[in-house]
Amino acid sequence: MTNVALKTGGSLPPFFCVHALDGGVDGFRLLAEKLSPERPFYGIRSPSLDGDLSDIESMEALAAHYVDEMCAIQPQGPYFIGGYSMGGRVAFAMAHRLKELDQKVGLLVLLDSRSYIGRRLPSPKERLARYARVLRKASFKGKTEFIKTQIDRRRNKFSGHIVNKRYAKDLADYEQTGNPPPPGVGLTTYINYHINLAYKARPFGGPALLIKVDRSFLHPDVHDGWRTVLPGDFREYTAAGRHLTILKEPDVDEIARVLGEALWLAPS
Repeated sequence: MTNVALKTGGSLPPFFCVHALDGGVDGFRLLAEKLSPERPFYGIRSPSLDGDLSDIESMEALAAHYVDEMCAIQPQGPYFIGGYSMGGRVAFAMAHRLKELDQKVGLLVLLDSRSYIGRRLPSPKERLARYARVLRKASFKGKTEFIKTQIDRRRNKFSGHIVNKRYAKDLADYEQTGNPPPPGVGLTTYINYHINLAYKARPFGGPALLIKVDRSFLHPDVHDGWRTVLPGDFREYTAAGRHLTILKEPDVDEIARVLGEALWLAPS
C-alpha cells in the first residue's frame, strides 16, 4: 500500500500528496497537522522503499499505480492531489490518468516542483552573484551555515555519482537474474530520478496551483514552464523560504495557509 494516512477523520474531501525523490512522506506530517482538522491527508509513498519494483518503468505507470490505490480510498472524484518537488510532476501525471478514467480533478497542487520545460540552470556567473548576495546579507552564523551547506551539497553530489553506478549495476543484474537489490532510500532516489528525468509533461486543462519559493538558485523558467502545459485555471503563489525549508517550521505555516485556502475554494 502506497497511501499513508497522516490525518484521518473530518468531513472534507481528502488531500493526497505525493513523495519527492526519496520516496518518503514523513516530511508531510507538519503540513497535514496545520491544515483544517476536517481535511484528511494521505501521503503517497514510493513502493520501491519496500522493495516493490513492479511499477517503476515510467512516470505514467507510477501514476496509474498511485491512482488505483487512491481510488481504493476515495472511489469517486473530485480528487485533490498534489506533490512536493518531483511529487508535483507525479501528481500532474496522475491528473492525466484521472482524466482518462473520466474522473474530475478538483485541484492539482505543485509544491515547488520544477516543470523541466524551458529549464535553464543559472550560469556560474549568476550562481556566484547569488552566493555573494546571500553572504552579504547573512549574519556570521548564517554565513557559516550557508558555506557548510554548499560544501555538503558538493560532497553529496560526488558520492551520489559513485552510488548511482552501483544501483545501475544492481538493477541491470535484477533484469537478468530476477534478484532484486536491497530496498531503501538510495535505490528509490535513483529510480525516481530517472523516471522524473524521462517524463515529458503534456497539457492538462484542470485547475492547478503552483507554490514556489522566493529564495532559489534556479532560473525562473524552471517554474514558468508550467504555464505552457496548464492552460486552464492556473494560479501561482510565491512563498517565503527555500526548497528544503517550506515543509518545516516556520515556513510551513504560510504553505498550509495558502494550500488550505485553495482547497477550501476549489469546487468539491
